Order: sequence, then C-alpha cells, then structure tokens
Amino acid sequence: MSSLATSQYSLNSFQWSEVSLENRVALQNPWNLALSRAESMLRASDCTLVYQVRTCEDLVNALQTYQLQKTSSGFTGLLMRLTPFITRMKTFADAIDVFIQSNPKIAALVWGGIRVLITVVSRSTDLLNKVIDTMTDLAPSLPRFEIYTQLFQGSQHFENALAQVYLDVVEFCIGSITFFRQNPVMNVLRNVWTSFESRFGPVCARLRKDSDLVDREAFAAYAVKGEHRHRELMDMMSASSHPTETASTKIPCHVVPHIAPSSFAGRDHILRAMHEYFEGTSNTAQQRCFVLYGQAGVGKTQTALRFSYDSMHRFPALFWVSADTETKLLQEFQNIAVALRLDKSAAAMRPTQARDLVLEWFKNTDVEFLIVFDNVEDLPTLQPFVPKCDKGCILITTRYPGMKLSLSSQLRHVKPFDDDFAAQLLLSLSQQPSENLSIARRVAKKLGGLALGLAHAAGVIRETPLSLSEFDELYDSRDGQIEIHALDSKQTVFQYERSLSTAWDVSFCSLSDESRMLLDLMFFMDPDGIPEKVFHLAKALPQYPDVSFLTSKVRYIAAISRLSRRSLIERNVPLQLLSLHRLLQLELTRSWTTDRRQLCFNIASSILECAFPPHPDGLPMNDRWDNCAQLLPHALALVAAYKSERSLEAVQEFPELLTRVGWYTYERQAHITSISLYEVAEKICLDRFPESLLLADVYTGLCCNMKNLNRNKEAVAYAEKIVRIRGKLLPPVHIQVANSYNEIGISLNCLGKIEEAAGYHRKSIAIKEQLGNCPLILMCQSYLNLARCLTRLGLLEEARKSAEDALRYAQADPIPYKPYIAINLYICGNALLAQGALEDAISLHVQSLLLRKQLLGRGAFYTGLSCHKVATLRFQQGSIEEAIELMKEALSIFEEIPEVEGDVARSCVKLGVMLERVGQHADARPFFKRAKVIHQKITGKELGDSAKDIEAYESLTAYDNR
Repeated sequence: MSSLATSQYSLNSFQWSEVSLENRVALQNPWNLALSRAESMLRASDCTLVYQVRTCEDLVNALQTYQLQKTSSGFTGLLMRLTPFITRMKTFADAIDVFIQSNPKIAALVWGGIRVLITVVSRSTDLLNKVIDTMTDLAPSLPRFEIYTQLFQGSQHFENALAQVYLDVVEFCIGSITFFRQNPVMNVLRNVWTSFESRFGPVCARLRKDSDLVDREAFAAYAVKGEHRHRELMDMMSASSHPTETASTKIPCHVVPHIAPSSFAGRDHILRAMHEYFEGTSNTAQQRCFVLYGQAGVGKTQTALRFSYDSMHRFPALFWVSADTETKLLQEFQNIAVALRLDKSAAAMRPTQARDLVLEWFKNTDVEFLIVFDNVEDLPTLQPFVPKCDKGCILITTRYPGMKLSLSSQLRHVKPFDDDFAAQLLLSLSQQPSENLSIARRVAKKLGGLALGLAHAAGVIRETPLSLSEFDELYDSRDGQIEIHALDSKQTVFQYERSLSTAWDVSFCSLSDESRMLLDLMFFMDPDGIPEKVFHLAKALPQYPDVSFLTSKVRYIAAISRLSRRSLIERNVPLQLLSLHRLLQLELTRSWTTDRRQLCFNIASSILECAFPPHPDGLPMNDRWDNCAQLLPHALALVAAYKSERSLEAVQEFPELLTRVGWYTYERQAHITSISLYEVAEKICLDRFPESLLLADVYTGLCCNMKNLNRNKEAVAYAEKIVRIRGKLLPPVHIQVANSYNEIGISLNCLGKIEEAAGYHRKSIAIKEQLGNCPLILMCQSYLNLARCLTRLGLLEEARKSAEDALRYAQADPIPYKPYIAINLYICGNALLAQGALEDAISLHVQSLLLRKQLLGRGAFYTGLSCHKVATLRFQQGSIEEAIELMKEALSIFEEIPEVEGDVARSCVKLGVMLERVGQHADARPFFKRAKVIHQKITGKELGDSAKDIEAYESLTAYDNR
C-alpha cells in the first residue's frame, strides 16, 4: 500500500479490468468512480475510523475534544490553525454535495481522513506542525467552489474536473495515514519527513494542477453562459425599477399605530365634510388634500384618527405618518414600504430610498389610498414626502392655517368646543350626574373648551375621590394660571391664555410616585410611539431605586393604567407603544427641581443605553437595524434635551448610548447625524472620561465616518488616537488592539501609505490568530483589508489569495454576514482585473452586485458602487447600452446621498463618456458640466482641458470604494 503515495492516480487512468461488469454502469458517475478509487487505498480497520466522522461539524467537535485532552503547548490553537484549511474544505464539501446528491460516504472520506491523519501524526508535535503547515499551504490552491457550483452545475467537464480534485484530496489524506502508520519511528523525524515530502510532493503538485483545471473549466462554462447571465441581470433591473402591485404586495394595508379614540364626541360637521370631500375622488383624476388646523390640544389628531378608522373600508391602503420631523417621516415611510412588502430588503434600505419606493408605488398604483400627515410643522420638511401624482387622498393636521399643498386644498379650522357642549362632554367623560351641569359649564369654560383639557379633568375626577365641585375648588386654589402659547409665537391666531397647566397640576398632585416617574421619563423621549420594552429593561438598573417598580409587571401595569385612565398617555396594547401629547410633555418640567431633572435624565440615559443594541467589537449590526430604527427618535430626543438643558451633567451611560446610536447611523450612511453624535460624546469623554476605552470607541466611529467621506487625514489622526489609547490600556493580544490596527491600516491605505497599512493589517491578523477564539468574520475583515493593500502594491497573486481567504472565513461563519461576502467578491474581482482577467472580474462583480441588491436593496450606497463597477467593466467589454443603464442607476443612488458628491461626479463623467461613444454628444454635455462643478467644489481646482479626465474624478471617492 505504501507505493500508493507515489502513483499517478486519476479518473482517466482507472483500471476498468478491476471492476466487475455489473458495477461498471454505476461507476459511469465520476463521483462513484472517485469513491471506489479512494476506498481501494484504505484498509478495513482505517475505513471504520474514517467513516465515524461524516461532516465538517463532526470534525470540528472531534478536534475540539482532542485539543482539550492534550496539555502540550503544541496543541494550543490547533483548531484555529486548521481553520483556513477546514473552511476551504467546507466549501469543497458543499460543492461536492451539489453533485453527489448527499451521498454521505463521499464527504466522510474527506472529513474522516483529516481526523484520522491528525490523530496518527499527533505523537510528534513537530510532525503535527509540519502536516498542518502543509494543509494550510494547500488551502489557497483549491478552487473557488462556492462560486463555481452556483454557476456551472450543468457542466460535465467541470464536474469531472472537480471529482479529480476530490480524488487528489482524499489520496493526500488517506495515503498520508498509510505512510505514517508504516513509519512509526518518530525519533528520526528528519528522514521520515524528507521521505514524506518526496512521496507526497507530486500529489500536492497534482492537486494544484487539477485545481487550475477546475478554474479553466469553470471559465469555459462561464464564457458560454455569460451573455445569458447579463441578460438576466438587465431583466432583473428592469423589472425591479418600477414597483407595482404584485402577488406579494400586501393589500389591504392599514398602518395606524394609534388605537381608535374610545371617547370621541362632537366634530360631526368636520367628519361629514371630510367624507364628502374625499368621496369625490373616485370619479376624478385629481389628488385631494384636507387640512385640519387649530391650536394645540383642540383635538385635531383625535378627529383625524376617528376619520381614519371610519374610512378603512373605503381605502384599501391607509397610512398614518407622524410628520413633525424629517427623521420620523423617513422612518414612517420605511415602515410603509415594509408593510406593503414592496421589496424584500425594504427594512435594510437607506430611508430616502424606502421613501422613494413608496412614492413610486403611490404614483403607479390603482389602489385608492389615504395618507395622514399628523402634526406637520412646516411645508419644506413635508414636501419631499407628498405623493407626486394626480390621485389619492391626503389629510394633514397642523397648528398653522397656511399649510396648503395646493390651491385646491380644503382647510377646516378645528375650534374649541362651545361652553354647553363642553359641559355635557365633561359630565359624560367624568361620569357625573346631570344636576352638576352648571358646575361642569364653569369648569369647561375655565378649560377653554379644549378637548385635551376636558379629557384630563375627567380622568382626574374619575380616578380620585374628588367630585366635580371639589375639583373646581381645587382648581381655583392654584396660585394663578399659566399662559400656554404655541411653540411659534408669531402665529398670533394660536396664542391663548388657558389653564391646561392648572388642570395638569391638579392631576400631577394626585399621581402615585411610580406613575409620575414614568411620566417624567417620557419627557426625555419622543412623544410618539415609545416602546414599552425600554422600561422593561430597567431591571438592569439597581443603582436607581426610584424605578425598582419597573421590575414588577403588576406595579408597572398599575402605574401605566393610572396614566392611561386619566388620559395623560395613550397606550396601544397590541403594539406595546405609549404616546403623550406634546403640550403635556412640555408641561412636565415646570415643577421639577434641578435634582429631579438630573435624576430623570440619568435614568432615561441608562434605560435607552440598555435598550439600544450594542455594537460588538468590529462586528456589523445590520441584523438589529429594525430595533435601532424604532429607538432612534427617542435617542435623538434625549440628545436634544441634553443640548438644550445646559445644567445637565452626563453619566457614563449617555456617551455609551451615543456611540451605539452613532454606529447605527454610520452603518445606515447617515454620516452627518453620526458625526454630530460622536462629537457630543467626544466632548463629554474628554471632560469626564479622558484616555478611556469609551473615548477610543468614540474615535473609532469618527474615524470610520471620515474614511467614508474621503477625509483621510482626519481618519488617520483619529486612528492614531485609537491605537495609542488601546495600546496603553489593554494587553498586546486583545481583540480591540487588533481592531485598532485594522482601523489605522484602512486609514493609511486610503491616504496612500500602503506598505505601512499592510504592516498594520498583518499585525491585526497575527493577534487574531493568537487569540484562538476570534470571530471568523473579523478574520475575514483583516484578510480583506490586507488584500486591498496587496492589490495596490502590485502583489496581485497574494492579493487574490488573501481575498479568497477572507471569503472562506466569511462563508465558514456559523451566521455568515453576507455583505462581507459581497465585499470579498468585489475585492477578488478587482484583483483579477488588475491581472488582466476582465471576464473573470466581471463574473465576480456581477455576483457582488446581485448579492448587494438582495441584501441591502436597490438604493443602498454599496449597491451603487457595484452598479458603477459593473457598468465600467461592461463598457470596456463593448456592451455600451447596458453600461449606460447601469451607470444611470448608480448615479440615481448616489444622488440620494448628500455625503457622496465625489461618487456623483465620478459617475457623471463616466456616463458622459459612454453617451459620447454612442453619438449622444448633446446628452453628454450636462453630465460633464455637472461633474466639473462638483470637482471644483470639492477640490477648489479648475480642471480646464482635462474636464473628461476620469482619473481626476476617481480621487474624489474613497479608495476602498473604487
């Protein structure tokens, strides 16, 4: 059997004379043929051992157990050292499974062979190290199975080549087992290893050669399929560029995050007017807009809610949108895109892209829809969200009478109730007898007939021992009445002196401490849609006994119920959301002491910091974006309160919250918001937590934002601070130290200091390998960044191998982060392009584009980068029309992102060149002009005669994005 190691086995040289006639038909399948050949190498006793390990998971578990059993230092990190080989073999086994239809014996010969080989050579640490090194050296030579099997499953030549590689791998493992069993004398290691290398060197060489054959067969198959795949790509883009009703679109679709008003009364004439006005849209091609305006607390929102619930049968699509800020408008439109199921990736899209997707649906749909914009503050903020079509119904609530979208908009002033109706309503809501009508009229008049004030007064009377007359006496005993003005004092129509303050003071005095604490905490959050889950997390705050009641569900429900019964808050039980009126929110702090204000700010900071998903070391948080998006308005409200209240001091949880929110907004490409959050955190840390790991986290966020904005000198400066702080506070072998080297390496690469950057990435990899438990995705990250540097240094083969190592780590992760796979495909494509392999590069970039569209959505920044790259390469191939369409798509994506003007300019000049190539010179000129203007704006330099110089525009975008 020892002679097997030096024999030249292949599928073509298999001796058919050794096979019985009845088995020859079965062996026509190349995998059965390879299996038979492999089993012929293995003796019966070893065959039993090999077949005990049938999967990659079996092998990993066996090696983990074996590593724990061995105390020798030579076995430390055994599994980590084998990871590159195992991950590459995992993709190999997955590829085999595509062709063999899950025959377990074929895969077992690979996994079991590795397990038995490690056991056999483990008697010598030096020998074990040499075998592991050999496996590690072989790993990069294996083909890119994870790519090929998806593309070329139908190619018989490709399948035969892959089966030959399988035979090479199995021969190496099983032949090595036999060799070392026959050479048990390990004290002459040098002679044994020399003999092993001489016998198995040809096997390793043949494996590399056969792997190259797989590459060649794959690209031959790609040449046949290429045009078909590109037609598929363009068909997909065409189909997805105009969203319309499909089988997956959810209709009817009603998104109203508020419960129906339970005690609504009056406003019949307004409701009737709205029904009559909108009823006329069925027979006319005209969009209609109805505006409810009036002073705060008069009942505009409740009237709009009543109309919405009454109209759900009329409108198959009905959407409620909180419209006081752009952030909330964007989030609400993203919720609509998800609810309508307009795109599988709607939740992961940039908010502006989700908005445009919904607006496009409004434009193309035949479904009757109503969209309610609640609490509109100004038209410029609202206008980008108004459907641009001649159909549909819009309802607006606002304090301002001038909030007309068009001349045809219908305006209706919502006025306070008259004294008689207000008195009757107060008696009804407070469950008082009719003989108290005169007292009710007096109280209602004091409350100015405001629906909000009447509801609060009735709630106090219902929930306390107070009678209506006692409430009236207590009300009059307050020291004066406080004027309540609208936020915009210039709108005199809304200035009014009312005693809502007094009514609320009466209500607050009779609240329990627990209910009042809940209400006070809500001051620091956005008043619309506060998730109840944020309060449930207070069990993690033993330092604040004032909120210990939140750990008891009974006490929490009791506190919430008191507030709800008094109409101080609205509780949406199905959605687990709380809301309160803005006027009430502003009123809360009037009676606060400085200490009370600080305490509530500290608790609110800690609660939101607990609730907001953390950003693990170097890992993406895209799987938690939905949760982050729900909490974002409340985190921003807390920041706004901190900025406006100069007396507040920040506890550590506040800047920690800012780093989490900053990273989320960075990942969503909202760089301006992200930087502003990190700058607040930086100022706090420098003042209160200097030279801390928290400050290093803040600098990490600022560094990453600067890189994406192509502000590379600033990025390097922040990266140097990260390295200094973490190097000072942490041991040398620590994941955060490795990540700091990664950050400075990326920043230096962007700045053009490539060799220095590559050195830092190698240091990062070395630390992560020493750790032994580093997340595979972080290994992927380091190899990916090293590949970028090597590509720029012209070390193209090393770059390709490094990128492929990164790809294997990404795919071997138990929960693979697929966007990193897309990045790896992008980098591998660039490495192949630098080697002159245009067809191969296009193959990988097309896959990266399709994966990014699937995961991130059509409007994501990185989708735009892939569109740009594929357009550029297809133009080089001569497919100009396709290239123009792709470049237009890339440009439309970049135009929606204010921070990437350099990418807009680069796309404009390339699009102009493409249009000139097809003779459209007049169409090309505006693109050249626009690119030139942006270039001058960014650089301050005139391009002159080189206005079409593409290289001049490439420098406007971050190097990693080229």
